[in-house]
Amino acid sequence: NMANKKFPPEILKMIEEELSRFTELNESHPDYNIQRNFLELITALPFGVKSPDNFDIKHARKLLDEDHYGLDEVKNRILEFIAVAKLKGSIRGKSLLLVGPPGVGKTSIASSIARCLNRKYVRIALGGEHDVSVLKGHRKTYIGAYPGRLVQALKTSDTENPVILLDEIDKISSGMRGNLQDTLLEILDPVQNVKFTDHFLGTPIDLSNVLFVCTANLSE
Repeated sequence: NMANKKFPPEILKMIEEELSRFTELNESHPDYNIQRNFLELITALPFGVKSPDNFDIKHARKLLDEDHYGLDEVKNRILEFIAVAKLKGSIRGKSLLLVGPPGVGKTSIASSIARCLNRKYVRIALGGEHDVSVLKGHRKTYIGAYPGRLVQALKTSDTENPVILLDEIDKISSGMRGNLQDTLLEILDPVQNVKFTDHFLGTPIDLSNVLFVCTANLSE
């Protein structure tokens, strides 16, 4: 799993510690599978693996016109966004929000943005969610623990810099298990997301290379 990847020193140190602990466990030990799942997940994450960005404006215009008829205001805004990224040489620290009624094409535009930039695309539906563990996962000491959907999205995309769509962020609510809005702030804030901590991993990972596109029906 670790071939051709660049692991940050602190992650590498943690993997080595967990691996030495794992080799001492007997297969019948209750922690054996938990430890194995953890090691399989963290070594499968795409540390240091990125898809090369494409900031070609003409190429982006062509793809947007192929995928969507009309919507000139939205397309021009996306082209402006790509043009600024081209000048800066990166998209780090930026996110987009698409607001509009259901069925106008917000989700498919997010997919088109990923195509324009030559990035992998992953959608996370947040409508009706109220449990922080959806995005931050469970601590691995719990039975049936699993990582949050952001970590799963990174694993699925197999790159550090996918386009992740956070769908229907205006439909989240706060419940007994924390407030998802606070977690979203941690994910979208470029100062905080360089050290995003998933409960299952228990170590900070860098989300600053991800382009987050959010959708909502109501701007309020």
